[in-house]
Amino acid sequence: MSYPASFYADNKLAQSKAERNKTFRATGVIPEYINFYDIATRTLDVRPIGQVYGVKNLYRDASNLSNANHIEEKLAKLENRAAQVINFMHESIPTGTFTVSRSDLGQLRKFLFIMQYRRQAMSLSYFDKDNPENSFLRRRLEEYGETKGLHTPVDIWLDAMQYYLDTPHDQLNKDGAAWSDKYKPSLNAMLGVLTDPNTVENVKAMAYQQDTQMYFLGVWEAADADEFIIAPHSFGLWEGYVAPTREFQLHHLYIVSPRLAIVLRSNFLRGGVDWDGGIRARSISDFIDIPLEPPTPTYAGNFFTLRSESELQDYRVSAEAQQDKFAFRIVKLSSAQTVAVNAVTLLNAHRDGSLTFTSKSMVVRAIRLYLPRVPAWDDQNRDSYKALVQQLVRPPASDPPPVREYWVFREEAFDSLMMLVLAATRSEDFLPFYDCGVVAVEDSGELVGPEARARGDMVFADDYVRHVLNVVAHLYLHANTKKLTGLDTLPIACPYGLDPESSIRLINAARPLLRAVVPSCACSSTSSPTDRLLEAAVIVKVLDAVVQDARLRHALRKRCPALASYLYICPESTPLTIPIDPMAMQKNLNDILFAMVDGDMRFPNSYQVGRTLHFYYSLLQDTANITNPVVVQCRRVLPMVISRMQKLLKAPGRGFRPRPRASPRRRLSHADAVLIMNMLTAICNNLGFNPSTSDSSNTATGKMLAWTGDAVIFGFLDWLLKNRHDVAEGLLSDLSPTGLFSFIEDE
Repeated sequence: MSYPASFYADNKLAQSKAERNKTFRATGVIPEYINFYDIATRTLDVRPIGQVYGVKNLYRDASNLSNANHIEEKLAKLENRAAQVINFMHESIPTGTFTVSRSDLGQLRKFLFIMQYRRQAMSLSYFDKDNPENSFLRRRLEEYGETKGLHTPVDIWLDAMQYYLDTPHDQLNKDGAAWSDKYKPSLNAMLGVLTDPNTVENVKAMAYQQDTQMYFLGVWEAADADEFIIAPHSFGLWEGYVAPTREFQLHHLYIVSPRLAIVLRSNFLRGGVDWDGGIRARSISDFIDIPLEPPTPTYAGNFFTLRSESELQDYRVSAEAQQDKFAFRIVKLSSAQTVAVNAVTLLNAHRDGSLTFTSKSMVVRAIRLYLPRVPAWDDQNRDSYKALVQQLVRPPASDPPPVREYWVFREEAFDSLMMLVLAATRSEDFLPFYDCGVVAVEDSGELVGPEARARGDMVFADDYVRHVLNVVAHLYLHANTKKLTGLDTLPIACPYGLDPESSIRLINAARPLLRAVVPSCACSSTSSPTDRLLEAAVIVKVLDAVVQDARLRHALRKRCPALASYLYICPESTPLTIPIDPMAMQKNLNDILFAMVDGDMRFPNSYQVGRTLHFYYSLLQDTANITNPVVVQCRRVLPMVISRMQKLLKAPGRGFRPRPRASPRRRLSHADAVLIMNMLTAICNNLGFNPSTSDSSNTATGKMLAWTGDAVIFGFLDWLLKNRHDVAEGLLSDLSPTGLFSFIEDE
């Protein structure tokens, strides 16, 4: 088997490693050298592509070698036509669409069919009359060979190749359709024509027509953080079948580069078809849920006036029809879908086969995700794949030091980085970059922790530390301890659970500071996902430092007030100074309210507003001479709401125990916070508490009433969780699959 010229086009031996990487990332075309892993010997090296994909001794049993060489010349011309189409696909990756003529599409379909037909195994066994699997055809193959003067299985195979190469694509389909209709009722009649040299070509046409007309062609692109693994069998690999038999295959996979795969899918699975005869329900396939779009045709002739199948076949072979256009959309796969494609390649690899790939980090990640999903008894190459991972993750000490670039650092760190990049960029399970930065700082020590920096090969970790230190030093330089206020010493916390828009606004708010201090860290819309993740991690770590130091907090409020406004009061966090005197605590609460009215302090949602204000109310509710309006109003309203709720509730069941140490969770996602506050507001309204919020956006009084309402509602939730968690369970079960557990703090 060989790959089309496009597979290694536009590569020069003089290219540097950086140039080759840049070419691959821009075009999807792999470099002229490729990583080659021999599955049987478990050896890994780098080889030229031309040596990897050549098929040796293909015609060793041919009686007429000159004829074989003549066929190779014709095949080279067909390969060149197909390579032009595949190159055009790669050039179209940025737009995600491409359009080809019927003529070019026909050449590509013929090339794909012949590449499958040309596989080494077929030449040695499919036409071998002595092969036990061909016993039912033995007599017919002998008679056919004698009639045509063919002496070996390869001679018969070459004769078929000659026919396919000499006959146009649409003529093959026309002949195959005609003979399929004629012999469809009788298998014996179909096999019988093998003895007639005047009709055998039509039997070959039937095989071609079934392959090209029963499947539609589409194109997949690997996820940004992944690539397709390539193996000798992955250019023409069947996948999926219809139970209970395995005779009807669903997909034909052709991986044409690490970025693109051409896929033939059964027309029974074509989008919009509802007459599949139950095939989809009986299908066993890892690809069946991966989208694949058929092309959209534009006809040059009067296609819609055709009345019969014969007229359709005549039109397809006409010169006018060769100008028909077919528009394709390249379907961008998710990481999980790319893993599924690679899993099929890995599972079907032969014991004496090989794997080729451009990125060591990518293949390590692919194998790590593949191994847990396939039972050990189903995978004959499992130990060899583990050996490959070991060689890539722990290379010999004699290896040269790694290049200092993001794509070559150690695999555990790379795996963490790619997972976060995918979470921030894929459409499903979208996670804002700010939240990905939180995960990187809090949970990914192998990515940004001391152990990553100690290895000395982590550019990401080095940049992260350098940027954080520079920003913190800049803030210390502008801190003035003599001007600290009570607001600077209040316990605060970093924002959490931001929705995507708020996450973007927060990062945009931080960029003026980054541009002034660490310009290389500040990103734009054209920055790579890795750089955007680095930027988010730096912002998170700087905010963590600000939370711990009043001087940094003061400096941030002066140097970047837009970013400082995203910090919010978190009473349960370790305070810098917590006054014991109730009057001093009331002053802190007053300062918070004034800052909220002036816009100097913001909260992500009403849940956090209620939680913060209720904390101060719970400390001051039994203290005399408290005049703070929030405490006064909560002291009057909250007991009333609780009393009315108690009158409506039935007594708890036997064995019920209150949970006095329970409390609402300190951190909820923004969506959960909005849901629970809306639900509890509706309940409180029915209990007679309806805080006016009509002028909350215009006056300080209106805002204060709304915030007091948030404190009352949060206090009502706190009472439910402590005293009637059975009722809370019923109310909250519809908001989250895990019910009460999602909203109650561990006792």
